[in-house]
Amino acid sequence: MSSMSRRLLLPLSAMALIAVPAASNAQYSYDQNMVGPEIGVFQPNSAALRAELGSEWLSYGLGQTRVYGRQTGPRKTTSWNGISQTRNGSKVFMASASFGYVVPLGQSSSNFRPYIAGRFGGSYVDYAVDVDGGRLGGKKTGWNANAEFGIIIGQNITVSARYDAFPEYDGLSFNGLSLSVKYGMLRF
Repeated sequence: MSSMSRRLLLPLSAMALIAVPAASNAQYSYDQNMVGPEIGVFQPNSAALRAELGSEWLSYGLGQTRVYGRQTGPRKTTSWNGISQTRNGSKVFMASASFGYVVPLGQSSSNFRPYIAGRFGGSYVDYAVDVDGGRLGGKKTGWNANAEFGIIIGQNITVSARYDAFPEYDGLSFNGLSLSVKYGMLRF
């Protein structure tokens, strides 16, 4: 297990331990949305990026944690996400803001509620990476598409797997999978 995995394991475990008892006693008001911080681990697809920067990067963001309500079917959703890694003099920072739809998959009265989401939006990628043959770098704007499967635990916790696709720059693919936990803090 890498040092990043160990650093993230304790806070993620603590959040899960707090969520399960809270979920069993929660009284839900499904008419309110919740938004909150997200933290996770991003695993890039690119062998070149994994070789230079490692296979586990920090993923963080802000997103909605409530997808159930009186409205049935797809609902609009937004996501703001950042991914970063620095190692051996190489660095990558990626940010995206995306908009799309989330679809609940199950009973709104359950304490464990699955969903799927698909979004599209803009991205910013700042990279300086040593690869065979030299150093590649740039600051680029482009698009981002992402698909997510998650489970809402109780009222505030969401555990999810999300795949992000970005444009390819200088022959480098910035696509990858994030495993994350969100904690809903603000109601609106």
